[in-house]
Amino acid sequence: QTGLTTSPSSSPINIHSQTINDSVFSHANDQLITCSRDHTIKIFSISSNSDNNSSLSPSLTLSDNSSSVNSVAVSNDYIVSGSDDTSIRVFNLSDGVLQTSNFEHDNAISSLQFNSSGSYFVSTSWDNSAKVFDINYLYNHNKSTRTLYGHSDYINDCSIIDNGGIDSDRLLTASHDSTLKLFNLTNGRLINTYYGNSNWVLSCDVSPTNQHFASSSYDSNLFIYDFNNNNSPLHILNSSNTNSSNSSNLFSHSYRINDVKYSHDGRFLFSCSNDSVCICWDLRTNQPIATFNTKSPATSIAVSSSSYSLSVSDSLGNIYLLDLNSS
Repeated sequence: QTGLTTSPSSSPINIHSQTINDSVFSHANDQLITCSRDHTIKIFSISSNSDNNSSLSPSLTLSDNSSSVNSVAVSNDYIVSGSDDTSIRVFNLSDGVLQTSNFEHDNAISSLQFNSSGSYFVSTSWDNSAKVFDINYLYNHNKSTRTLYGHSDYINDCSIIDNGGIDSDRLLTASHDSTLKLFNLTNGRLINTYYGNSNWVLSCDVSPTNQHFASSSYDSNLFIYDFNNNNSPLHILNSSNTNSSNSSNLFSHSYRINDVKYSHDGRFLFSCSNDSVCICWDLRTNQPIATFNTKSPATSIAVSSSSYSLSVSDSLGNIYLLDLNSS
């Protein structure tokens, strides 16, 4: 039996006064970092009781932002945030002290991600570009290693294909132009363009093996692609494209899918939507196996790097701590 469950003491937890746009676990999975339309970033400590129920304890609130904070990313040492005001801010993870706000784009920042070692991070923007910033250039004004172009509309999300360093890593981007693109981070060149979505591509995530990736879109579909196959999706995950008696309207999204994330082992895929539903998909069968309802449109997902724990956020400023119980 498989299901998504929550701690009774933490469902839901109201932590922001407006929509939570993004959330991420620290590398040690002992902290949760969130950002919101209320202009703040919050850091929470995560603890578990004897029944393995998780709870959040507020640690720090970072409020040096003049507009909606759209994305956060974390390394072992830093938190980076991106806002509607086009700026990227870098804070110490340990004490929340602002280190720099020298990095920026020409339009709102939409997503951020560190590579696994924390030596660089990538930002995407509604200026249709992605930028790569070396953390060693922290205090050099807007010193980007390179800028990546290729999309004809807003870039909404990105995911790094981490092969051990910027000279071998690649970047996947998802855009309002209904495509995903793969870039070489060594020279910034476009490698491939992926099609299949009929509307804005809102989110993307690369599997732990770096072989597959998933995307979600405004057209309420989830797509699974193989990097080594072609530029068309292998699978479309929704009720009309599954072939099991498990398929039903209870296990499909009816509106835009805002976020998609792989589990730490690549066995499951999690999606959340404006229909206020989070779904867990078993990628061995491409079938939905569990669902969870939020109080309002579900906006983002953060997954643990070592367990089947995740957090889901919503437009009312709530966080839900979930565990996938699987046997």
